[in-house]
Amino acid sequence: MARFDRLTVLNTIVGRGIMTLFHDEDLDTVIEAATAVHAGGGRIFEFTNRVEHALDIFGELVRHAARHLPDLIRTLGCVSARCLCPVPRIHGDLLPSGHVTPIGCP
Repeated sequence: MARFDRLTVLNTIVGRGIMTLFHDEDLDTVIEAATAVHAGGGRIFEFTNRVEHALDIFGELVRHAARHLPDLIRTLGCVSARCLCPVPRIHGDLLPSGHVTPIGCP
């Protein structure tokens, strides 16, 4: 089960009026960015899936945030639903914010 339900994610976006979108290939940079967003009052951080190992980076971000930034909502974004298809199989409950089952997935 996901840590934050869809209504919580939506209410956080609407209530805060901002959602951070971020991408980098370096895990330390991603963690620093998420930490800075959180320190600045942000509570939602979407990591964009743009490289082959992005799901691994996102998984590490989720593990780090669970320990150190537990109220930070982490989502995984992509420009097409097809690149989100592996997410449920690789990371279990780590579904992206806008999808329950991405269209076009095998």
